[in-house]
Amino acid sequence: MKIGIETSSLHWNRQGGVSRLLKSLLCAFRDLKNSDIEFYLFHYCPGYNHLYNVFPDVTPQWLQQLPSRITSKIMPATVSLQSFDIVHYPCEDLSPIFWLAGRKVIVTVHAAALHSLPVEYRGPPQPRSWWISLRYLHRFITRIVTDSEFARKEIATYYKIPVHKITVVPLGVDLDVFHPMVITTALRQHLRKSYNIHTPYILDVCSSYQALKNIPRLLDAFAQCKRQGLKHKLVIAGGGGGWQHEKVYQAIADHNLHDDVILTGYIEEDDMPVLYSAAELFVFPSLYEGFGLSVLEAMACGCPVITSQVSSLPEVAGDAAILVDPYNITEIADTIKFVISNPAEHRRMRGRGLERVKSFTWEASARAMIKVYRECYHR
Repeated sequence: MKIGIETSSLHWNRQGGVSRLLKSLLCAFRDLKNSDIEFYLFHYCPGYNHLYNVFPDVTPQWLQQLPSRITSKIMPATVSLQSFDIVHYPCEDLSPIFWLAGRKVIVTVHAAALHSLPVEYRGPPQPRSWWISLRYLHRFITRIVTDSEFARKEIATYYKIPVHKITVVPLGVDLDVFHPMVITTALRQHLRKSYNIHTPYILDVCSSYQALKNIPRLLDAFAQCKRQGLKHKLVIAGGGGGWQHEKVYQAIADHNLHDDVILTGYIEEDDMPVLYSAAELFVFPSLYEGFGLSVLEAMACGCPVITSQVSSLPEVAGDAAILVDPYNITEIADTIKFVISNPAEHRRMRGRGLERVKSFTWEASARAMIKVYRECYHR
């Protein structure tokens, strides 16, 4: 069985979730060593030789010289010469001619179009080509893969795709990377020198400050806690920017939190386990997530989690986190104070989180994905 995997997201999403997920899945495929499956990558991205040394790249040399936004659109026509049995697109950013690349096509759709959110939180709409490709060309797609049951229902509703064509493959956490770390004086100095992070602190992680991440309400809740004597800083780790990101800075100014909120910018991947492990609490009040991987990463590092009772987050967190109404600022603030001031609850949440993440590994994700490949191949 010859499987081609489109890898343009390693370039355009270099610091984002889709890129991280794809790298982790490819590494898990490498470690499983299925003798009846040949993996090929297309859309060459510099800097990933550890993957290309294992899986051959079939990107024509002349295409490698063009910008990724162009090559990702025309690549399927070139790849069609490779006679792949299955082509897997790990993101819904499809070329209009995606169906040319292989006999059978699998597309991973990480979430629907946020249509269930109020308009003020949705941000710019997804590119029209995404909607058209999935809504009207899904007859060319053998199987849709998504990360959660919540996302499965959203995709079926919004794109009018039959539920039986959508398979849930949960994401994983690399427990060799994300695990509780002893935070030494040297590590504390590293956090302080590299990101101006001082302990103790509460943590939120997001790739951008877009409105659906609900950071202004988190800041409102944090301000309530500070007025009632909380000594912690709030660390918001992520690249910044995003739809309505200016409201984050406005909330910091309105509450005079300049000395208490640390906006780190991009965090090096190697530093993420340290960041989670050193945090006293992880608060993730997002309004919409197709999965919410950072919740599991925090749990894997032994950090208690407060997250939202909406979208996929209850499904991912299970009973290992405290779920809150993300629109209720007082409830968020009261829950933060409860966990911070209650050592017994802190220990209980830490233990449940460490147990919860054992069910989410990249090996399990890779095995589930290979099962999908085999089912589609033998149809």
